[in-house]
Amino acid sequence: MSNWLIGPLQSVARSVRAFEFGKNNQKINYYNNDEIGLLVRAYNDKLRELEQAAGQLARSERESAWRDLAQQIAHEIKNPLTPMKLHIQHLLRKIESNDSDLQPLLQSTLPSLIDQIDSMARMANEFARFAKLPEPHFEKIELQSFAQQAIKLFNEELPYIHFEQTTQPIWIAADKDMLQQVFHNLLLNAQQATEQRQNPEILVRLNQKEANQEVLIEITDNGVGISAEQQERIFTPYFTTKSSGSGIGLSVVRQIIEKHNGSIRFESILNQGTTFYISLKLLSERA
Repeated sequence: MSNWLIGPLQSVARSVRAFEFGKNNQKINYYNNDEIGLLVRAYNDKLRELEQAAGQLARSERESAWRDLAQQIAHEIKNPLTPMKLHIQHLLRKIESNDSDLQPLLQSTLPSLIDQIDSMARMANEFARFAKLPEPHFEKIELQSFAQQAIKLFNEELPYIHFEQTTQPIWIAADKDMLQQVFHNLLLNAQQATEQRQNPEILVRLNQKEANQEVLIEITDNGVGISAEQQERIFTPYFTTKSSGSGIGLSVVRQIIEKHNGSIRFESILNQGTTFYISLKLLSERA
């Protein structure tokens, strides 16, 4: 008798305790037309209202994020347009007046205009890539040799990159192009962070975590570091700590790692350096 009376209340209590806003919460199935039934119907009604509110909040957050992105893109595009317009107007006046120094002026001005157009095209391409990153094409990759090849692209400019070798091969399933982009972005950031150092150092280390069947990729530099205020926004699209750059790189890196069912985090101390940690699932050599 007590189980018959208390059982439905315990079910309601479990559902209330397990409730999480914005998650896929289950309704309570109870069909008796009694006081507990009234309580269950009230709970289910509120659950439906909260699900609608969560959906509206998520849509609002997405719209707000895209508005912020649109404003930032508009700002970045407008910046070079004004000097480009002034250069062209100046050239038109020189052409109309048949000025004798038109030829050298063209030779000095046109390359600058082309560079600015290329910069705007790169920004548009980066935004398109960020807005719709393709699904990865997974293949078996030996991570140690892959990392060595990625580092070779920087070796001429960055002879101070050190790679800690492992004694055994490390196999993962990944998209080669996407993983190359991850290494390129993080090494490029490390290069820019250490440009002003007298003794710059960049260390790449691979560490197998057999217990978790994961590999940990560490990329460490002794550069300028990231301030506490900037750290909260470091993966935010179009946020950058540099005077140049679109702020897309780390956002794309995080998207790529998440599409590989991995995780990325970092630790940084201002004026001492930064380490990025990437965790990816190991793949059996026999796979």
